[in-house]
Amino acid sequence: MQALDLLAEARSPGFAILVEAAVGFLAALVTSIPMLGPVVLLLFSAGVEQRDAPSRSAARAVVALAIGAALAEGVHVALVVYGLGPPLLALPEIAVWLRLIAGLVLIGLAAIAWGARARERAFGVRSPLAAGGLGVMLVLVNPGFLVTWIAVVAAVSPYLADTGVPFVVGAVSGVLAWFVIVHGLARRYGRRLAARLGQLRMLVALGLAGLGAWLVVAAALNA
Repeated sequence: MQALDLLAEARSPGFAILVEAAVGFLAALVTSIPMLGPVVLLLFSAGVEQRDAPSRSAARAVVALAIGAALAEGVHVALVVYGLGPPLLALPEIAVWLRLIAGLVLIGLAAIAWGARARERAFGVRSPLAAGGLGVMLVLVNPGFLVTWIAVVAAVSPYLADTGVPFVVGAVSGVLAWFVIVHGLARRYGRRLAARLGQLRMLVALGLAGLGAWLVVAAALNA
């Protein structure tokens, strides 16, 4: 942080934009790495599936899924930067409905993954438009992202300009970078997993079902 403070004192307006974007990028990357969320599970599984059976349509769907999820997280970041996140979370009914919707979506995806565990066809969404919409839905309705970014923005607020736009753009780029890393690792090192694709799909299904059930239970407890 001391290095950032020194940069903040000597920066020009243009350099200030770069610093703010870099802070957003690093914040998104660092906070995304420990989160085993549904988008990460789907991207990893898709990367393994494409390891031995690549297709342009599946690749476009993966890109759309990642972009949709990253843009939706950008919405969360913007809400927090512009001060709308805390008031929204202060309304219990909104958080309850968001958790319930997100949980039901994840349970539905888990059912699809479980049904596809013994098939050759990938269970992932094939249409880029549908995949992008799924990415937006999985992130946008999860209030956990708002909570995370409220803490992050509070920590880095001294480095944000009046608009906060560079920070939001940097955060979206950081999320996309993490998605690219996950998908790339799955494709590069997925040879062994590709031979156990059924088991991988089963694990993904169980992971999605667990996340979904947790959100539904949280919604019920806070209703």
